[in-house]
Amino acid sequence: MPEGAPQADEEPDARYGDGDVLPAGLRAVRTPGPEEAHYCLLTDPAEDALICSDLLMYTDHLQFVPLRFHDDPDATRASVRGLLDLPFGLLLLDHGPPQRDPKPQIEMVLDDDGR
Repeated sequence: MPEGAPQADEEPDARYGDGDVLPAGLRAVRTPGPEEAHYCLLTDPAEDALICSDLLMYTDHLQFVPLRFHDDPDATRASVRGLLDLPFGLLLLDHGPPQRDPKPQIEMVLDDDGR
């Protein structure tokens, strides 16, 4: 369970935080915004993928998950900007198909946001 997550019915066996390596070699990357204890998962660099939930979605283009659903939209914007510094070439979304070479699309999302 992520550090800072709301209390669960039972105490988890372990908690993880930013930079921790999880099973299957996934590295936790803290990305607050949707909620305080929100994380993306970065695969081993050889696999070149970022598993990204609830920050971005793809319908006919990449865009923010509607910010009205986020606890802190400004933190979401900062988290998405921080994704550009990570080593990945494949973006795996829970809202839309995988995106290859997504960083130019992410930059467009940020530019279109007007901030």
